[in-house]
Amino acid sequence: MADSPTSNSIKVVVADDAPTILRLIETALPLAAPDIEIVATAQSVETLAKQLDEYQPDIVMVDRHFNSRDGLELGKDLRNRAPGSALVLWTGTASSELAASASEAGFHSVVEKSADIEGLAQIIRSLARAHSEE
Repeated sequence: MADSPTSNSIKVVVADDAPTILRLIETALPLAAPDIEIVATAQSVETLAKQLDEYQPDIVMVDRHFNSRDGLELGKDLRNRAPGSALVLWTGTASSELAASASEAGFHSVVEKSADIEGLAQIIRSLARAHSEE
């Protein structure tokens, strides 16, 4: 997690059951975008719930297949637990059908895991701006 967060940083919680993915995001995103702070990562739904309560992040990124659950199923629960957060469905492969389903489930964006880190940072910044204006 970021060593020197600022009050203006965009707080992000990332939920993925793959520890390697979490470490990569924790390391690469703050280096590429110092204004983005990974405040917590979660490898289970229970941990994610606690972190949302504790950190009240600006952005929540959830793996499409999280702990053998469909990340889409978590949309309503996440909306209720973190109403001030923009939700991102993090997936291996995106499609227009998935984007429509994600939107219906309460997600604000679908991002492919293959997205470059600068592109991911731009998406996070854009969502944080848009969500703060709601």
